[in-house]
Amino acid sequence: MLISQVLFINSCGLFKPKHAEKESSLSTYEKKLGIALPADVNMNYIKEISKHLNAPYKYGGNGQPGFDCSGLVHLVYQNIFKQSVPRQSSQLHQNAKKINKDKLQVADLYFFNINGKGVDHVGMHIHQDYFIHASTKMGVIVSSLTEPYYKKTFISYGSVF
Repeated sequence: MLISQVLFINSCGLFKPKHAEKESSLSTYEKKLGIALPADVNMNYIKEISKHLNAPYKYGGNGQPGFDCSGLVHLVYQNIFKQSVPRQSSQLHQNAKKINKDKLQVADLYFFNINGKGVDHVGMHIHQDYFIHASTKMGVIVSSLTEPYYKKTFISYGSVF
């Protein structure tokens, strides 16, 4: 009788509830991206952007061997949302619906004026103030709008949905 109780107790630990699997998967991506993610995040989006993290910057690039900022947006929108979006930051800005911070959804856009000539950089929303983008110096990275450089050059948020 004692042996069967021990086996029963030990066997209960062998089966993970489905929510535990998602939490484990979520924590893997949180570590990779370096940020906390909400439990209800779009995992297909998170998996896709994580694949491109640390890819090198390549002007005009939209895949291997690298990306520019709008190329990353273009590829992610095609792969995850089956939606074709403009290929230039300024065109994305012109076609996006302007939204407020409190309305941000996964993959909404952050627009920047880096070179002083209008919208010339774009990133995609992940969670809170965090966005993913292709930096000319660091490749595909996650940044925060709270960083002084991005706070200073930020123009607006936008949605293409």
